[in-house]
Amino acid sequence: MNSRQKIAFENPSHFDLNRKEGLYREIVRKDGLTIESALTVRALFDQSAASWNVEMAVLDDQGFRIKIRSMDGRQQSQLRHLGLELLDDVGVHDWRFLEYPDSIHITKSMSPDEAESLKLLLCGKVA
Repeated sequence: MNSRQKIAFENPSHFDLNRKEGLYREIVRKDGLTIESALTVRALFDQSAASWNVEMAVLDDQGFRIKIRSMDGRQQSQLRHLGLELLDDVGVHDWRFLEYPDSIHITKSMSPDEAESLKLLLCGKVA
């Protein structure tokens, strides 16, 4: 687990109730694109569906999101590839992709070990 993944893991969002936007968001420049990403852990109170989530969007020169459908295939591929990189070495291999007009979301289920560690963390015990 890398440092960015650790921050998301240690600060899970419960139905987005305690989401701290600045904690999860990062803007990177890669291959001529300005990409906004958010890496989060979503945790239900019963831990039945804890997941890793990444949201990716390309920004224009003014910082506004570009419509996914207006991007060429290479740019869309770069966006998906970076999202998958953010989820390397965590979760299980069951990626789910959702495309919204201005962003791509990728979700991965937590591994059983990660879910157990998260449960301990949420109960106030050392994970």
